[in-house]
Amino acid sequence: MTAAKFDDLILCFVGLSWDRLQSGQMSSVPIATVLGGEKVLRRRPRNSAQWHSMISSGVPVRAVDALQANFPISDDQLAAWLGISPRDLARLRKENATLPSPTSDRLFRVARVLAVAQEVLESAAHVLTWMSRPQRGLGHKIPNDLLTTSVGGEDVERLLHQIDSGVYV
Repeated sequence: MTAAKFDDLILCFVGLSWDRLQSGQMSSVPIATVLGGEKVLRRRPRNSAQWHSMISSGVPVRAVDALQANFPISDDQLAAWLGISPRDLARLRKENATLPSPTSDRLFRVARVLAVAQEVLESAAHVLTWMSRPQRGLGHKIPNDLLTTSVGGEDVERLLHQIDSGVYV
């Protein structure tokens, strides 16, 4: 067995990706799980190029339902994060549609932040409580309110990584 294959095997065993270890980012596995896994996504993206391809072609609307199954979030809140109206969300569900690329990208952002939050805070209940309260490290802003933009999502994710690292905020 080559050293590279051994490294890949070890990383798969512990559930981490090499990208995450190098960049400090979340692995693709938990994000995919939050979105319903291979059953819903119809593939298992393992790196940023594969996520880009899937987001560009559109994520199945069932991934929204999977996210809500993992985190009981209201349709109104989720629609706000996705930049669409609750009525549009209901229509997409009724049609069992593929989300447009911009909406898929926003869904990925939300799933990534929630996956990091669950890893750091250890339960969906803690995540939802933390996300709904003003956070000192965000200038006393509420994380839920920041997830409507990529800059806000990055700020929330950065704070979660700081908390995970033990940085006082």
